[in-house]
Amino acid sequence: MSTQHEAPLPEDVEQGVLIAGAIPGGDPAVLHHASALAQAMDVPLLVVHVDTTIEIDLPDPDGYVRPVLEALRRGEADLEIVRREAKSVLEQTSVEWTVVQVAGDPAMALHHLAERYHASMFIVGTRRGDIGDAVREFLDGSVALRLTRHQSRPVVVIPTGVIHPWHIERDG
Repeated sequence: MSTQHEAPLPEDVEQGVLIAGAIPGGDPAVLHHASALAQAMDVPLLVVHVDTTIEIDLPDPDGYVRPVLEALRRGEADLEIVRREAKSVLEQTSVEWTVVQVAGDPAMALHHLAERYHASMFIVGTRRGDIGDAVREFLDGSVALRLTRHQSRPVVVIPTGVIHPWHIERDG
């Protein structure tokens, strides 16, 4: 297990990695399913938090880009939450995993990482909320929907906020 914040992204990630989108306080089912898929495919898991709070200034002529400091602090706090949550789910597995954080539009950031690491697929969760939220997500375009429309990798969408099989006690 390793973790990274923003740049530099790890160079030693195997090609074919699975990319799992993670948010602070997200449903652990996303990482449970992602780790099961990674184990079955015998590939590492790249857990990605996309920080959408960082506002980026226009680059200086020398190419330097300055993030707004308050947003950066929030992003660091969110990353720490994602790290703890990923560790609590994944440390009991045999899957090799890494947590990274990038900034920007979630679908674009995930797509760019997939291109960089030749990822085999994405695993993302649905948004939490009521039926109105689900309709708005469908109409406005969710991260999962945008990923399916704008690149060629499979996208596995995990329902969140529901009881998953490992939470059901079995008799006998």
